[in-house]
Amino acid sequence: PQCLVLTGPPNVRPALVDFVGTFTKNISLMICGNIIMVLSISCFQEDDKSSFTQHSTDMLVDWLNQRKVRSFYTSFTAESLKEGAHHLMQASGLGKLKPNTLVLGYKMNWQECKPESLQDYVNTI
Repeated sequence: PQCLVLTGPPNVRPALVDFVGTFTKNISLMICGNIIMVLSISCFQEDDKSSFTQHSTDMLVDWLNQRKVRSFYTSFTAESLKEGAHHLMQASGLGKLKPNTLVLGYKMNWQECKPESLQDYVNTI
């Protein structure tokens, strides 16, 4: 499998990273994807956004390397989880190596979250 794993920042969901890493290890592609919701970064100025994004990307790639996880990391800004997953599936990959499996973590706060957020999660599946 060529996996796109929607981890958010990978250091927040190490169990999901390790789980997918066990069956992609040295054989297939693993991409950790982080969908950044547009509303969550709208308070930053444009220069601050790119600086913040690059710094966090470098930090997360270092985290993956320290854990010896062979994975790429990419972040994408989108208005919804479904839209971000759709665009990441189309845009990520290396040449002909494209993700053919999408791995999502289980939504832990489904009882407390807004109905729109839950609907977006279900529509992504």
